[in-house]
Amino acid sequence: MVPVGPNTVTGTLTTVTSASVFYSSARSEAADTFGAGTIQFTSGPNAGLKALAVKSFAAGVITTLEPFYYLPVAGNAYTLTRGCRKRMADCQARWNGATFNNIANFGGFPYIPAGSVYATVGQGGG
Repeated sequence: MVPVGPNTVTGTLTTVTSASVFYSSARSEAADTFGAGTIQFTSGPNAGLKALAVKSFAAGVITTLEPFYYLPVAGNAYTLTRGCRKRMADCQARWNGATFNNIANFGGFPYIPAGSVYATVGQGGG
């Protein structure tokens, strides 16, 4: 089990583009660090509402899969937690460290080929 504490950061929004895209100048982590993670506001109109899934993260820009109910505003405080995209590469790159090596807990099947359009049932024609 991955501990949540060391994989959680807090900050405040610097600018807001929409209810699902915002920027925090405090974030200097690598791109996709918080991809598939969650963001929850601790102040402002969205404080206390359900945490939303992070679609992408790059250069301080946080994009959620769904928009927040209320439009966030600059200065709103948030809690951002790293996610897991269920990829072996993420277990190696994100969770390895002096504390533990999470690759031993990876439960996926990385060496099975991806699905093919030829292996799916057709829609039928005409």
